[in-house]
Amino acid sequence: MGFINQGGKTIPDGIKNALPWILVVLGIIFLVIAVFFIDDSKFPKWNVFLMTSGNAILIGGVFSVFVKSNQFTTIFQKALENIIWTDEYLGNRKDLEQTWEKLTHLINESKFPDIKNDLNRIVLNNYLPKIRNYYYDSVIKDITVKSVDNGILQVTEHATLVIKQHSNAKYIDYHYRYTPSDGGSENIGIFLIDGNDKDIYSNHLQQQDQGGNDLNEGEFLLHLPPKENGEPYTIERTTVRQIPIDKDPFILSTYKTHVRYCQVTAKSEIDDIFIRFATVGTLGKFDDINKHDTSENIAKKYENLIFPKQGHMLMFIPKWRSLTNDN
Repeated sequence: MGFINQGGKTIPDGIKNALPWILVVLGIIFLVIAVFFIDDSKFPKWNVFLMTSGNAILIGGVFSVFVKSNQFTTIFQKALENIIWTDEYLGNRKDLEQTWEKLTHLINESKFPDIKNDLNRIVLNNYLPKIRNYYYDSVIKDITVKSVDNGILQVTEHATLVIKQHSNAKYIDYHYRYTPSDGGSENIGIFLIDGNDKDIYSNHLQQQDQGGNDLNEGEFLLHLPPKENGEPYTIERTTVRQIPIDKDPFILSTYKTHVRYCQVTAKSEIDDIFIRFATVGTLGKFDDINKHDTSENIAKKYENLIFPKQGHMLMFIPKWRSLTNDN
């Protein structure tokens, strides 16, 4: 049992903790004696002494009990806060989205009261990993302008995509939609999943016109089972695009989910075509991979997070036109 030092003497911790209640009881005893057992006409001094002392002791005891109770309340409150904000507790909650919305609402309430609802909705639905059950650990694209024939630009894109699953995903539903530009075409060449043909995992939806004829557009739906230990999938895809040069040819790449690292290289094998690069919605600019390269080739990287509906664009410009490169 612990003790405290008080004027060379020791007081047990138990007595110290009970002292507020002892004072309350002692104060009540003094007041009871003064009121019921002391004749103030015969012993006025004792009556005044007991009344004054009883009041003082009782008030001090009550105050001590209140302080002690407040201390325990504060300690309990902090302990409870430490519990409810742990990852283990929050991870078991079924209302995380609602909790996030309430916290965000409170943050925006004092700063942007007029647009707080729009902020909550847009951030939750577009920037948080809510819909897709995977993200791109890396996206590496290499684009080459091959030729121009009868006003049609041929552009080949080779993409290597590393995708990681959500920790609780039962399957990774990967969608790839291809839509050619107006008057052009788009054909999928290589499409491999970890070196295997995509048909092992995918369902190809071919778009058709009203007459039932196949259009040169469609969508691949890949149903990938999760790997052990969360190991990623590597997708390799080669796309050949035919783009009319009089349609201001470009390739727009925006992503349906988050991208951790992105790299884009592009070159033209035709002297009459040069390439321009632009970011699409990203929070920062892509960096040059080789700052000393004086050629007109493109070599860019982005090492920050790309959010859904953000990405980049390549524009293929005939040299008889001019375009300012703002990037």
